[in-house]
Amino acid sequence: MTDLAPILERLATVLERPPLPPDRILWDAARVGEYLGVAPRTVAENWAHRPGFPKAIALGGERALRRWKAKEVMDWAERQREG
Repeated sequence: MTDLAPILERLATVLERPPLPPDRILWDAARVGEYLGVAPRTVAENWAHRPGFPKAIALGGERALRRWKAKEVMDWAERQREG
């Protein structure tokens, strides 16, 4: 049987941290897709290039990881619903 004490300690540490506000959270294509209900590939290959879609932040060098601010994606989705 596994010792639960280290697991509970890590969980307590995570729960003690205040949550980040949505304008500070970065999502990858998988998380954006999950939020919007589409495949990550659809986000990366189609939606990311649409006019008005939030601009990705490139992290890293030559093969940069693309991330989107969660708040910008949520705001964009809300505007799509309105229009």
